[in-house]
Amino acid sequence: MALLDDLLKRLGAAAKGVLHSGAVKVKSGISNGIDSAVKNAKQKASVKHKTVKFEKLPQNAEEMKAMANFDQKDEYAVAAFTVAALLRFVSDQEDGKAMLSVLKGPEAVSNLELQMMQERLSDSDYLIRSYFKGAEPANDYKPKDPWTVEMVEYPNSRDIENYLYLYVVSGGADNPRQIQLRKKPSTGEWFIWVFQGLLMDIRIPVSEDKWA
Repeated sequence: MALLDDLLKRLGAAAKGVLHSGAVKVKSGISNGIDSAVKNAKQKASVKHKTVKFEKLPQNAEEMKAMANFDQKDEYAVAAFTVAALLRFVSDQEDGKAMLSVLKGPEAVSNLELQMMQERLSDSDYLIRSYFKGAEPANDYKPKDPWTVEMVEYPNSRDIENYLYLYVVSGGADNPRQIQLRKKPSTGEWFIWVFQGLLMDIRIPVSEDKWA
């Protein structure tokens, strides 16, 4: 009988230990879940959304530079005007190239960039129109008035000093497309560094989709 009582006592102690261990794990799991939720919330809160509006689109470099919202110390303006310059390139390559040359600053438009733009934008302008708010496949990429470019900046967009990664929202893509800017410290101006991400494929307009 004494042996049985001793066994029950030991089992009771073991059971208490299991319950305590389980409670610690549950508490730890809840704590980790809360920490993760807080972290995700902070990351979302630090994502910046910025829009730049055009009452009218510039048609050449001089007109672009004379516009009130053209400011090369404003990184978002530089990115938005890049979209406007690419759209102009579709209808007039010389004017579009001149606008991009201003936006690239110390770096000239390279032959490779020129060739890529000619290849990607020769058939239609809907690719670039997709970067203006309201333009989507269903309406054949017709933007709403005023012409508005929406950009996203993530928490790690400025991890490299004097470089900035911005992401331009497209109505024809699931994810925003990347454009990289570079800052000139001596003047505080931002210039285009890499814009080829804006030339990636998007969904075709409904009017051109034989399966629509």
